[in-house]
Amino acid sequence: MLDLRFNKKLTSLTLDFNEFDEETLQTVFVDGVSENKCLTTLSLANCELKDEHIPYISEALSHNTHLLTLNLSSNKLSSVGMLKLKDKFGDGRKSMSIRHLDLSSNLIDDQGGVYLIQALHTQDIETLNLKNNMVKDLTAAAVCHYVETKGVRLKKIDLTMNQAIS
Repeated sequence: MLDLRFNKKLTSLTLDFNEFDEETLQTVFVDGVSENKCLTTLSLANCELKDEHIPYISEALSHNTHLLTLNLSSNKLSSVGMLKLKDKFGDGRKSMSIRHLDLSSNLIDDQGGVYLIQALHTQDIETLNLKNNMVKDLTAAAVCHYVETKGVRLKKIDLTMNQAIS
């Protein structure tokens, strides 16, 4: 696989529709993405990513200061994975450079949406796509609360195709 650690030209990488074992996740994320200084966009849509893969992703995100766009759409991430993100980033001690995060078409329920907002409230996320998950009022309320009280820079959120949000 491409060694991302030393690549100085690649700014966008799409690995959609691939499945990764733990060794590859370690190589791509923890070793590659965390050290890469040029990659600004990474897409891992439809890669069968599950909650147990979140530690690899969050570890890389906590070290990479250049990655701005991350697409994790159409995977199998749920509230368990969002809790892992909250545990890594929610207290503000770790930060990530991500500005645009796509988590559409996953398995994120309302509690998972709240965990995600709690993970992101100390970050500089500008766009968040939660389309076609299972989030409802709790997530919408968490978004409103953090935008109003925490000064979150969130400018666009997509909550379409979720269960009814009142």
